This record gives sequence, C-alpha cells and structure tokens, in this order.
Amino acid sequence: MSTIGGGLNSFLENFEGKDRDTPKLALYRLWVGKNISSMKFLTHSGGDGIWGQLHDSYFLAEGGQEELNAVFAKLERNYGKPVFGRKGDKLEPIPDMPVPPKVAEALPHLPHAGTVKAIKP
Repeated sequence: MSTIGGGLNSFLENFEGKDRDTPKLALYRLWVGKNISSMKFLTHSGGDGIWGQLHDSYFLAEGGQEELNAVFAKLERNYGKPVFGRKGDKLEPIPDMPVPPKVAEALPHLPHAGTVKAIKP
C-alpha cells in the first residue's frame, strides 16, 4: 500500500521538556485510503522510542519507566500486556479490522480539503 511520502509518522512530543517522568500513552488504529471504499487498515508498524502494541492497537508512550510500568499494570486486566517494539523491530501484525460503522457513516459528511500541488525543491 502506498502512503503519504512513502510512510506515515506519529510522535509524542514534549517541546518544553517539562514533566518528563509524567506518563503519556497514545493508543491508535489507522486506516489509509482516499475514500471509505478504499480504506485499508494499518496492520504493520515500526518505530523508535517507546512504542508497541496493546489491545490490537499500536501505542506510543513516554515518561519515567516506573510511571509507565504503573500505567500498563492498571491497563493489563482489561487490555492485556503490552508488546514492546524497539527501533528496527518488526512485530507481528495486528488483526485487520473494518472501519467502525459509526466512523464510516460520518466520513462522507466531513469537509473535503482542496487539491494539494506538490512543491519540487
């Protein structure tokens, strides 16, 4: 599947560098496509930093190790244990999922962006 610029990027950022030990966790599932009928679920991902899979989703995390361990311990009963990835790792794919019906129903009603022209350097 082709993507924007050959890949998609996600990150958590703490630009001010405050509260570095405060745990932050972002779970996400992503579908890519030009319209609802062509949407494909992202089943493979990679990364660096603190990332992995949890509850058939990908996650990005940051914070102190002890603080993150406490967050994951609280989530374990309902969501299972996280599978951590490291830079260069290829984790097992997560199960393919259809776009949730409520999302599929709402997508045609969202505003559309105009055509974007590529800027050549």
